[in-house]
Order: sequence, then C-alpha cells, then structure tokens
Amino acid sequence: MIGVDGQHLSTLAPQSGHVSNFCHPVGTVIEPVDWHCLQSDPCATPALIHVRRPAWTRLELVAMVPPSLNRGACATLPSFMVPRRVSRRVTIGAMTQEERRKRPEHHVVHDYANLVSSGLLITDAKSNDELLKIAPVNSHVWHAFYMNCRKMYEFFHYMKSKDYLRAQQFVNPGVTFTFQHWTDDVQKFMNTHMLHVGGGRVTNKKVSTGADDKSYLAEFQGMWERMLKNLQHKHKEIFREEIEHRLDSEFRHCGTLGREFISK
Repeated sequence: MIGVDGQHLSTLAPQSGHVSNFCHPVGTVIEPVDWHCLQSDPCATPALIHVRRPAWTRLELVAMVPPSLNRGACATLPSFMVPRRVSRRVTIGAMTQEERRKRPEHHVVHDYANLVSSGLLITDAKSNDELLKIAPVNSHVWHAFYMNCRKMYEFFHYMKSKDYLRAQQFVNPGVTFTFQHWTDDVQKFMNTHMLHVGGGRVTNKKVSTGADDKSYLAEFQGMWERMLKNLQHKHKEIFREEIEHRLDSEFRHCGTLGREFISK
C-alpha cells in the first residue's frame, strides 16, 4: 500500500474507505474509531482506526506575530490592530442550529449563562463602574440579571411541569434545591417590579440597592453545581456539549459554567 508521501507502508492497518489519518492519530481522536490489527503482524497490539465521519470538528486557530514586525513597529499601530499571539479553540458542532434548538438542555444552559454573564458584570466593581458611565445600560444589565434569576428560581425550585423545563427532570430522584437568599418573597417582589407593572409598586417601601446581588449569584451557582453533580446519566454528555457550545460563544467570559462538575 502506498502512503501520502509515496512510500510503501507495509504496516498500514486495513482501512474502511473513510480515513482522515493514514498511520496513527496525531492528536485527540474526533471520529468514531475501531480497533484493527496491522496487516504485517495480525498478532500485534491493535491500532485505532477512524471508521466513520466526525461527530464534531475542532479547529485550533493560532495567529503568530510576524518576526518582521518588531515592538517598535507595533507602537505605531492603533492598539486594536497590534498583532498578538492568540490561541483560540473553535468547536463546530455537526448538528444544525435547528437540531440543537430541540434539545431541552440547550435552553437551560443558555438561560443560566445569561444569569452568570449579567451577574458577573454587576457584581464586579470595575465592570459596574464602567456600566455606570453608559447609563441606562447598567439598568438593562440589572434587569437581565434579576429576570434570569427569577427564571432559574422557577427552574430549580418548582415541581415538574408539562409546560416548563424543571431541574427535577434532569437530576436523579430525591435531589432537592433549597434557597436561602432568593426566597419566595424575593420572587414575589421581582414579579411585581420586574415581570409585571404591578400595582404593589405604589405601596412598596422596600428599596432594592443591589446589596444582595453577590449572594444571589453565588446561590444560583451553587444550585447549578448541585444539579450538574446529580445529573441522570443520559443528560451528562448533552449538558457538557451545550456548555462547551456556550463557552465558544459570547459567553466565554463566564468561566467554566460548571462543566468540571459533570462526572463521567
């Protein structure tokens, strides 16, 4: 058998007709594989051979600063044009957006990512100071955080429903979620002041200062961790894939979104 370099490859394993690597994996195996013995020695240790098309493709994009462009030359360019070494991983799923939309886990991860993203912006002092400079964007981000907290409270705290997604349908039996900071009273307050133009606003005496925002964010992060640690086996890989999908998007600033809590 002749290899890509024109050399005779007597140790090439038998092929299935759909192979992307010719002799051995050069990195993470991204296609379905089977074990095959080499033609030259059927008794030797089997080799991994790709047998079907990739389930997903991962591209490693690395931009290098040209050697000819030294620090002095860069100093004359606007900051956003200065070349710099970048290593960014881009994951391109094999499924279409329509297929992904049909996954319940997709929507759960999306809403939680919005909660974390807005929560980090308003609880970080530096980010909050910047938001105050571009009012009313700061108000919009606050609304986004509280609205997503409200949604995720229903997701974690309420019982199963045929019309709404609930944490109970993804976790093992007996797992519960108990809140100490975002309570039913807070939920009711947000319903009146955020979700509805509630008449109770005119008689309300409570002033929302944002003092509890860090506690709210930490509490929902704790609930998310608890859920991921107790996922039913059939949901684990899907949640992991959806979290990776979000981290490869505009939510890449949200840390890990808890993917390390999903057991094998």
